[in-house]
Amino acid sequence: MGNQNSTNNCTNCSEPAHDESRYFVTKRHDGSLVFKDINGELIFKIVSADSKCHCQLGLYDRYGTLLLTLRAKNMTLHKRWNASSPSGEMLFSVCKNHAMQNEPDLKVERKDAIDFKVRGSKSTKAFYVYKGDAATELALVASDEFDMNKFVVEIDTKEDGEMLEKIVFSITAVVDAMETAGRMKVVAGKIAAGAAFLAFSCVCNSVEFG
Repeated sequence: MGNQNSTNNCTNCSEPAHDESRYFVTKRHDGSLVFKDINGELIFKIVSADSKCHCQLGLYDRYGTLLLTLRAKNMTLHKRWNASSPSGEMLFSVCKNHAMQNEPDLKVERKDAIDFKVRGSKSTKAFYVYKGDAATELALVASDEFDMNKFVVEIDTKEDGEMLEKIVFSITAVVDAMETAGRMKVVAGKIAAGAAFLAFSCVCNSVEFG
């Protein structure tokens, strides 16, 4: 699998190894993720498909055909997302291993068994997808060193390639959604702290000059 310093600049990219697929991902201003191959051709995209009650994402192929829907389960400590087919069949779920964690640490479950594990590091801006035993590396997702809205995805497709691609793309979207939500909470906390400080200052001033 490629190293963690891969970037989205194709002029410096070698051809993927045999049985390995490489995709370049761009996060657009509307939050959608666009997956392109090494030739710059659109292959997949993940876009928001929110309903009134649920946060949802849709994975589409290049022709606009829905491949699966990711839905965030409400009010769960482990931030579970369920993936279903267009017909509604449950395919797999993605969730955090621990309710409180600072690094990407997820598990993918199918039929009540842990099929894949995700381990990552915020410092390297990358995470790996392993088989359930965590001994076999299947995919790498690395952020661009200079642009947090760009990623490189490398997938070992020797086994169950088509389904593995869907799972890795879904994991990419879930990790991005979790990190985006985390950043929004930090911003909201800073705004709330600033508002509280301003209110306290106003009270102090009114007492002083009242």
